[in-house]
Amino acid sequence: MNPFQTAPENKKRLTLIGLFLTMFSSLMVSGGNSTILPTIAADIGGMEIYPIANVISAPLGLAAMPLWGYLGARDPSIKRLLISLSVFAGFVTILIRAFATDMWAVVIAGILWGLLAAGLYVLGFSMVRDMYDTKKAGIFLGFLGTFQMLGMLIGPFLTGIVIDLAGWRMVCHIIWPLLLLASILLFSGVKVTKEEAKPLAANLGKFDLSGAVFLIIFLMLTILGLSTGTSVIPFGSLASNVMIIIAVISLIATIFIIKSKGNAAIIPISVIGDRNVLFLTLTNFSLNLANMAVFFFIPSYMIYILQTPATQAGLATTMMSILGVIISPILGRAIAKAGNARTILTAGTIVRIIVTLLFLFFLNPGSSVIFIFAVMFVAGFYSSQTGVTFSTAPQIQVKQEIRQQGNSVIQIGQNFGSALGLSIYTLIIGSYGLVDGMRISFIFSVCCSVAALFLGLCLQKLKAPEEPAA
Repeated sequence: MNPFQTAPENKKRLTLIGLFLTMFSSLMVSGGNSTILPTIAADIGGMEIYPIANVISAPLGLAAMPLWGYLGARDPSIKRLLISLSVFAGFVTILIRAFATDMWAVVIAGILWGLLAAGLYVLGFSMVRDMYDTKKAGIFLGFLGTFQMLGMLIGPFLTGIVIDLAGWRMVCHIIWPLLLLASILLFSGVKVTKEEAKPLAANLGKFDLSGAVFLIIFLMLTILGLSTGTSVIPFGSLASNVMIIIAVISLIATIFIIKSKGNAAIIPISVIGDRNVLFLTLTNFSLNLANMAVFFFIPSYMIYILQTPATQAGLATTMMSILGVIISPILGRAIAKAGNARTILTAGTIVRIIVTLLFLFFLNPGSSVIFIFAVMFVAGFYSSQTGVTFSTAPQIQVKQEIRQQGNSVIQIGQNFGSALGLSIYTLIIGSYGLVDGMRISFIFSVCCSVAALFLGLCLQKLKAPEEPAA
């Protein structure tokens, strides 16, 4: 018997509300970062380092994802505590940002944000699947996509308005109470004992600490090296060369550990050897690598090249979220019904390619704001599709015995793709400027999207249902 599915309905509701609120708040932050971070830097200094604040969370988050996946698989009863602590770390991040007087405080506090991503995307999605059968899980995971789109819809626009009316600190004072409340709700939600969860627990060995250490060193130095290569730590300098050497050594060590430890490695061989886990991970990585050119830098382009106010720049990202509020539950239900995200993933990726090509050929310093709003509105389809696909598909298309760890690997692809993409685009734009740099970034983004299109076609439906409805 699954103790999560037999838990009291009021406890399930608390967990769901906590997850919905976490998703909404976290997307308000990420959606508003492209507007608030340059504004903070202009106010307290640090224009040369502000992009780092958006990627600094990636190394800890990426290391925490396999750890959270390992702990959640070994003892599912601990998921509640890990999720609530992860969201609490997000609350601390925004609280520190609210009172920061130096950009480095914003950057360093951002390290903790990665724990929220690990808790939400690795454990939160799987908790929904734990609590409900396939059909209901698909619906609620679709609603998570709705709250994701709501956060993206309200966050950028609200950020711009509040910045213009009351300053950037007020934005933080609106968000941190939401994260604190979400943490409390999740802690008060579904609770099962270790003994009750034992039938669902995976028999795992010791956590691969050495693999985790080398992985986080590789990720941190790669992301920081690319982000600072044209500013704080210039390419060719001694510090930059040392970072590159250590990153390469750490990558080689990580690969060697995975190969030698097999299923006991930080990324288990049996998990990445699963067809759907592998192609969901590669597709998630490719799409998020493609995504940051539009998601993060279009508002910057509007502020610095088109000279639009922060409110309009935030509204551009808001336009990208309108469709998702409506269609996210529909997409989640469709994936659950089909048992395969391939069709919806293909459609979304084609729209992504079209949108990026429109920006590549028609975005210029004389572009109309209306043109940007219209294209960003269409982009909302693939934005919603991506969010729903990678919250729902792993719970539907990955075998139960590897689902928890498989989900962590798939989400690593998402976060690493986002962080690496942001670092690469920061490097390109830092080298060529916003106008020429954006064109190069769009070309790179189209290539990544085309790769994702073919990778997504390799997904397969599971051969048989795993369990009856509760």
